Amino acid sequence: MHEDARLRLPMTYTFGSNGRVATATDGLGNITAFSYDNANLLSQRVDAQGASTQRTTTLLWNDALRLPLTRSVANASGTVISSTQWVYHTTGQTLARCDIDPTNSAASGYSCSTTGTVPAGVRRSTYTYCTAVDTVQCPLVGLLLTATGPRTDLTQTTTYRYYMTGSATNCGTPGAACYQAGDLHTVTDALGHVTTLASYDADGRITRITDANGVNTDMTYTPRGWLASRTVGGATTSFTYMPYGAVQTVTDPDGVTTTYGYDTAHRLTKITDALGNTIQYTLDAAGNQTAEQVHDATGTLHKSLTRSFNTLGQLTTVMDGLHHTIFDASAGTSYDANGNLVQNSDGLGIQRQQGYDALNRLVQTIDNYNGSDTTTQNTTTAYHYDSLDRLTQVTDPSGLNTTYSYDGLSDATGQVSIPRQSRGLYWVSPSKGR
Repeated sequence: MHEDARLRLPMTYTFGSNGRVATATDGLGNITAFSYDNANLLSQRVDAQGASTQRTTTLLWNDALRLPLTRSVANASGTVISSTQWVYHTTGQTLARCDIDPTNSAASGYSCSTTGTVPAGVRRSTYTYCTAVDTVQCPLVGLLLTATGPRTDLTQTTTYRYYMTGSATNCGTPGAACYQAGDLHTVTDALGHVTTLASYDADGRITRITDANGVNTDMTYTPRGWLASRTVGGATTSFTYMPYGAVQTVTDPDGVTTTYGYDTAHRLTKITDALGNTIQYTLDAAGNQTAEQVHDATGTLHKSLTRSFNTLGQLTTVMDGLHHTIFDASAGTSYDANGNLVQNSDGLGIQRQQGYDALNRLVQTIDNYNGSDTTTQNTTTAYHYDSLDRLTQVTDPSGLNTTYSYDGLSDATGQVSIPRQSRGLYWVSPSKGR
């Protein structure tokens, strides 16, 4: 038995002969199963094993580099709905990544490569690196030179260039000639827009960036390396810090200062604006915000919220400044064994119930649950997903469906809605993304 570190929820594990986790069972009995190859690398993960929402992720590895060569995702019926392949340099750097649409016959059998024409249904990104030191563009081995995106109708390449030699002139002064050999100098996007990293400090932190429009962003740092100021086109924002590194003040380019206060555990407890208005937070021992108060500069209270939490850190009630309960999830059944909120009521006592599938995805909301108003009682909205967690259907309280479809590259390909009075068919254009 193990407890989830975030909410201390129970998880039960079994282990294989290799000492690796074989199964993990959550508080609702949903099982995740794991398999490993001979190098003890994860070869298969089955989420919601045995459920109608079962999802199987299969990986093939380069055992020497301990990097994945292929990854596929299959639904409960075993149909592969997502596939990705990688190609690596012998040093482990990614040379190509190919996302392959399993539903596109033109992509069937394609093997990811750094060269050649890709068929329909394949998105390939490629990368080049410095493989040897030279005097033109490679001061060090291994630096990224180009990244080329998957578009085939144009060249979608971003180019990176580096300082070939070092200079230590006026280090720390934005725009000074301070940099090391191998520091990034320029980034040129596919449209030829150039971003220049004009200077660094002696510790390698960037002190000036010049964008494609010639606007400088200058940065200075404290002796401990924290950002002290950021100046964009002459407008400066400055920062001060507590001794332990938390931001104490932020002063914007107009000279307006916001101040932050902390407790002895270094947790944020107060925010004060330039006019003296404050937001005060009260925290429990676990760091949950149990109270929030907004005062003006005279100390007059303008807003108050009080929150309570259970021993698992789950929110149970919220009360406003008039002591009205505006959120109530204090019942023992308000959260399921996985920590999902399943039942709560609002300030009028109207209840809502929520349901989840074996992958902890919201699949149903029931508003005005068992309410007295029969016109709105138990109004239900249902949600359906595919194995990649993409929303595929929404059923509204009137029983009308809106369905969404996708290709194997996760592009939206269609949306079908049936209005109350008439039928309508609406399609999303994959090429335009709308």
